Amino acid sequence: MQKNNIFEMSKGGKSEYCVNVVKIGTLKPIEGSDFLAQTFIGDASVVVRKDQVKEGDILFYASNECQLNEKFLSVNNLFEVGCYEKNANADEVNKLSAKIKECEEKIKTKFSTTEDSAELAEIYAERDNYKAQLKSMCGFFNHNGRVRMIRLKKTPSMGYLFSLDEMVKYCPKAKGVNMEDYLNVDFDTVDGELFVKAYMPPIRGRQNNVKNGNKRDKKLKRFDRMIEGEFSFHYDTSQLGKNMWQFNPDDIVTISCKIHGTSVICANIKVKNPIHLPFYQRWYNNFVDNFECLKKYRITDFVEEYDNIYSSRSVIKNQFINENGNENGYYKFDIWNEANEILKPFITDGMTVYGEICGYADNSPIQGGYDYGCKPGEFFIMPYRIVTNKDGKKTEWEVVDVHDWTKNIITEHPELANKIRPIQILYHGTLSNLYPDVKLDEHWHENILLKMMNDKEHFGMEELEPLCKNKCYREGIVIRKYKDPLAQAFKLKCKNFLMKEASLYDKGEVDIEAQQEYT
Repeated sequence: MQKNNIFEMSKGGKSEYCVNVVKIGTLKPIEGSDFLAQTFIGDASVVVRKDQVKEGDILFYASNECQLNEKFLSVNNLFEVGCYEKNANADEVNKLSAKIKECEEKIKTKFSTTEDSAELAEIYAERDNYKAQLKSMCGFFNHNGRVRMIRLKKTPSMGYLFSLDEMVKYCPKAKGVNMEDYLNVDFDTVDGELFVKAYMPPIRGRQNNVKNGNKRDKKLKRFDRMIEGEFSFHYDTSQLGKNMWQFNPDDIVTISCKIHGTSVICANIKVKNPIHLPFYQRWYNNFVDNFECLKKYRITDFVEEYDNIYSSRSVIKNQFINENGNENGYYKFDIWNEANEILKPFITDGMTVYGEICGYADNSPIQGGYDYGCKPGEFFIMPYRIVTNKDGKKTEWEVVDVHDWTKNIITEHPELANKIRPIQILYHGTLSNLYPDVKLDEHWHENILLKMMNDKEHFGMEELEPLCKNKCYREGIVIRKYKDPLAQAFKLKCKNFLMKEASLYDKGEVDIEAQQEYT
């Protein structure tokens, strides 16, 4: 970590929901505005004031759908007028609010007692002046401290930029920090205190308690029949905007369409099958279990066997693993088991298949209007990742091999053509061949990213999803290096999709993938 260790990422923190130290690049004028400009933080468009931000500034950036620390918002008076009582200047705002009320009362009185329009106009002007002052003394965050995507002059603004001075008001220890030392550093804690987290709107009947990927994996340790390392939930896909620097012009990449459904994992892995021991051996095991140093002398009370395991994004559904796993939760029936029964015959020993279920769960759409050509009661599975584990050695399949595996199933079993679909590969090749007109200079990464963000021809970005009968925007794309030993995948979402997603969050409607994260 950098100097002073003031800004750090917590264990299990997610880079998608954190604060990043960034240097402001080009400011693009916005048509119809003399004081607003557009800049880009990775793939995120941000609208700024020209009098407050200039090129080369080093600032803090929080992406949309983050929830900022309440104390930080309070000391910087960033809560909006409707919840100004949370701000540090609440007393001053109260006094100003009282003056506005006095003006309102005067207006009511004058309307009934005078015909002096000049006097009324003066009172109106006084009231409006107080209102303008009040607005300037408050921010634009509502009570939950959520960073949300908005449009200003038809230009999307994604995220919140703030200065070191604002940070110092919250954490005086940050005074004198050299921002250059922290450039491109991600963090979610400030001086040991949680500063930012993923925002989740409250859901009736559910606790607002989201689990991250690391915590999901910890759940596996609770299940006695699971063998450590055999099963893994899908990793959280990182944002391309923050990771474009990992790509080079000659890298062969596979770019696929991002599908908006619900995750399913189907596996055939080794689990522990209990064997019955005599009572004295069970007593012995109970005894040594009380002493960490003796546990290695336990009598083996199980055998390892391959068995079928299936799960949603974050919950194992087999009842013999998780006694609550067969609860349907959001849906009226266990759609994950339905998908598992389709894939199970084709999953060999040591294989784990990750896929997306699209269409309808019974008669309810899995994701709003995203029908993907299905009728009520219909759905299909689109596998996008396969991992095989043989003798403890895990192998990540290439995306093209996952595609071919799925296609072969359909070829051999045409009756499953409506139940399984191959992942939609939009491009496979080098980035330099994809965009040969982009110069190989110091701005190559940002220019390639801008090209991909607006590429309607290859990727249908910002366009309607052609696979859907309903009118809904494409979610985005996923990019992965070919023959990458880390097998990392990065997502690039469409602005139109994110705007729609933000409007649903405004209503308290949570994406089904997020729903599954609640406890």
